[in-house]
Amino acid sequence: MACVILGVCGSIAACKAPDVASWLVKQGHEVHCVCTPTALRFVTPLTLMTLSRQPVISSFEDETGSWVPVHIDLARRADLLVVLAATANTLACMAHGLAPNALTSLYLANRAPVMIFPAMNGQMWEHPATQANAETLRRRPQHS
Repeated sequence: MACVILGVCGSIAACKAPDVASWLVKQGHEVHCVCTPTALRFVTPLTLMTLSRQPVISSFEDETGSWVPVHIDLARRADLLVVLAATANTLACMAHGLAPNALTSLYLANRAPVMIFPAMNGQMWEHPATQANAETLRRRPQHS
């Protein structure tokens, strides 16, 4: 089956990530979780690692010591990148090519299809800046 990268961001909706990871594994997919630092306030690496059966990447310090950084290796192997509980901050970083963490760095190296599931307060979602960032991302060929 597919190699799915499950990106998890720091929204309360991150609490759904374990269910998504478990479901993807049950479907036969290889699942690798890459979390923003704030995502770890809502879900633990141990939970995601247990359900995905893979180590969780949450910082550049999680690099394995290989000559190929793990976020680059995962980007090369990915068949699909799913960004769950995407915050306004993560959307802005992705739209503007900023890479302050392992997830946004992986996003920039990724060439696989991308599915983004935003999760934020309605007023934040409706803000013109957030809408402009979402539109920028929607226009990119690999986004659905």
